[in-house]
Amino acid sequence: VDFGFEPRHVLSARVELPRTKYPEAAARQQFFDRLLERARALPGVTGAAAGSSVLGASNSSSFTIEGRPERIQQPLTFDNITPDFFQVLQVPLLRGRSFSDRDTADAPLVAIINETTAKTHWPNEDALRKRFTFGGDRWMTVVGIVADTRRAGVDQRVRTESYQPYTQDPGSMTVVIRTAGQPTAIVSALRAVVRELDLEQPLARVAP
Repeated sequence: VDFGFEPRHVLSARVELPRTKYPEAAARQQFFDRLLERARALPGVTGAAAGSSVLGASNSSSFTIEGRPERIQQPLTFDNITPDFFQVLQVPLLRGRSFSDRDTADAPLVAIINETTAKTHWPNEDALRKRFTFGGDRWMTVVGIVADTRRAGVDQRVRTESYQPYTQDPGSMTVVIRTAGQPTAIVSALRAVVRELDLEQPLARVAP
């Protein structure tokens, strides 16, 4: 089964930042920016990124496409990711662009969708630059289309998925780190990095 991403030589770890200690979005973003910067500097690390979820279940919701009266009930997943997320997991970008530093909290809302979403909801037209919303006036413009993955499980069908920049809604994240050697070899160093940033912050679900 083609996963759609390369799982070998990748370590994942969950970082749940307590909102009581990090109530401001800017503080949460700064924490992950510093964590990933220091993780990339560890010996044997070739890339580091983070996403609100990586494997298994993701948040999902019905949504509305601009110009269409009906609300689409087929759930669309939504994950917040850092710009290097697809590069670290080696998920091909098929069209458009990845997220960048210009996609800040104050910038227009943007999204990346997977190929199944593009084919399902825009079968006879170009999905790039189309807009959709999960609710209210938070309209997101599609800026990229990535290849399908089987993040939900190898025995599950490909889901309709969307991704947003973590800078526009930073929260708890799963860190993914690609290494040249065995990923478990950097666990101690990664824990040390987290302790340097916040002595009270645990690192959970650490696994290759």
